[in-house]
Amino acid sequence: MRWSGKFRPVSLSPSTAVHGAVGFTLTVTGKNFKTGAVVYFDGAPMSTTFVSSTSLTAAIPTASLVSARTVKVYVLAPDGTLGRTTTFLVT
Repeated sequence: MRWSGKFRPVSLSPSTAVHGAVGFTLTVTGKNFKTGAVVYFDGAPMSTTFVSSTSLTAAIPTASLVSARTVKVYVLAPDGTLGRTTTFLVT
């Protein structure tokens, strides 16, 4: 994997969740996303849907919300390049 500044998450929706909450769909808004991109949440690949070159959605399971912490979120492109990391707060 190598880092690329050509694509990156710009915003997350929602940007926070309460620990112990049920799983949810995370929308990642950014730029230059490609079909086959995968959202990583706290270092684990999530089931990801390509919506457009500026939007991805990822299924975040309940098991990822068991404790309060700051989670790193990033996107891995199909060619193995990584986008910049952004953070998600589990309160």
